[in-house]
Amino acid sequence: MSHPQPLFIMGSKRSGSTHLVNALNLHPLVYVTHESDIVWILYQIYKDIPERFQSYPLDEGKGMWATLKKYGGTLESIPAGTGDRGRVIQAFYEVLLQINETGRGGWDDPLKKENLAWIGDKKPVQYSDPVIQSFLNDVFPGARYIHLIRNPRFVVASMVDAAKNWGDQSVPAYWKETSQKILESWASHEEWVLQIKSRMPNSVHTVRLEDLSDDPVRTMSEAFGFLDLDFPSGTENLIAKWTWKNPNRRHETFDLSISPRAHRIMQTYGYVDRS
Repeated sequence: MSHPQPLFIMGSKRSGSTHLVNALNLHPLVYVTHESDIVWILYQIYKDIPERFQSYPLDEGKGMWATLKKYGGTLESIPAGTGDRGRVIQAFYEVLLQINETGRGGWDDPLKKENLAWIGDKKPVQYSDPVIQSFLNDVFPGARYIHLIRNPRFVVASMVDAAKNWGDQSVPAYWKETSQKILESWASHEEWVLQIKSRMPNSVHTVRLEDLSDDPVRTMSEAFGFLDLDFPSGTENLIAKWTWKNPNRRHETFDLSISPRAHRIMQTYGYVDRS
């Protein structure tokens, strides 16, 4: 049986990945879950991590627990430290195809798509992490990645805002740091992506959130082209509906001193530092 090809969303959190995934899922041949943590779960099994399962260190883990609550029987039946690459691949497809069929309460709607060309998950920081990348390259060497990036001033502002308003248990620990430390975390995660792009440039396509907002049809046409897919006919208005209008307006007054390290990354992607 042939399977869809694996697709993962990478980058930094609070960059608009939910909006990107909603736009991608408007294509009949694409299905991406919202933080199923499927790879992190399988990584812990494959590497026989003690006291599984633990949240990924840079996440709060709600997506992982939602997946295990519904599909734990399938995943926990895999022997720890199996070393069986084929069994890991089988579980990846089994769980994600089940989510496509039945959904995952509060996270993913059942879309019941057939004959998929691409299937995967969005966990931006995880799929940028060199350790997880090594695992993915071993298990899914032909995977592709869409990298979503947003001006870091607004990423940091969004994280600071969330840390104040969402509650301690709902945000990763580093979102509670100072703005400058959060910016350095952003830089680290984006440097991971740059390393991946330098190593396998044909496997990563970058989308700027600002471009997705300003010209969603063109931006998504390019993203679908990267996946060797045509733009889905008749979805122009839906694509526009699913994108985030004026994503940075809310945080325009946020004050942040951009470090030289972050500035270099911003220049790579055409951002202008106003500070």
